[in-house]
Amino acid sequence: SNISGINITCNGGCNGSITLTHSGGTSPFTYLWSNGSITQNLTGICAGSYTVTITDDNNCTESNTLTLTEPSAVFLSGIVTDISCNGVCIGEIDLSVSGGLSPYMYSWSNGQTTQDLSGLCGGNYNVSVTDQSGCSQTASFSVNEPSTLTGGTLVTEESCTGACDGAINLTVTGGTSPYTY
Repeated sequence: SNISGINITCNGGCNGSITLTHSGGTSPFTYLWSNGSITQNLTGICAGSYTVTITDDNNCTESNTLTLTEPSAVFLSGIVTDISCNGVCIGEIDLSVSGGLSPYMYSWSNGQTTQDLSGLCGGNYNVSVTDQSGCSQTASFSVNEPSTLTGGTLVTEESCTGACDGAINLTVTGGTSPYTY
């Protein structure tokens, strides 16, 4: 007997197949696969090892085994560089991709098709990465920015002309502390 197969396209998928050919023996033949199937060929199967036993009309048997594989899953991770000042679009996302089969195609929610992004404003960014087999994975990233830097003052006037006992009390909110004055 001769056994050949088509491996699984995407990690976790079950689109593999095995084709069995044989010669000799006396027909009719029966087939018993390790997964319980009784057909000559297998389709729609997952990664793993498959053994078939072929039995002819004279009860003679032949066995054969084939292992189907699958690629590793596409895995995404990223390093986000947040924005240091409110309203400035200098955020970045450095995307790392592993697994699957390169090259990869990138589709970002902002329309970009590069692996990494720069010049980003604050907000959420989603990416879909597809490998050469059509297997895809998605991820979401948030680019943060501080709130607007604002200040308020409370002025206390001199009690008398020339007393030099006036005061200015400054209140600062937003931005990123610590503050310098």
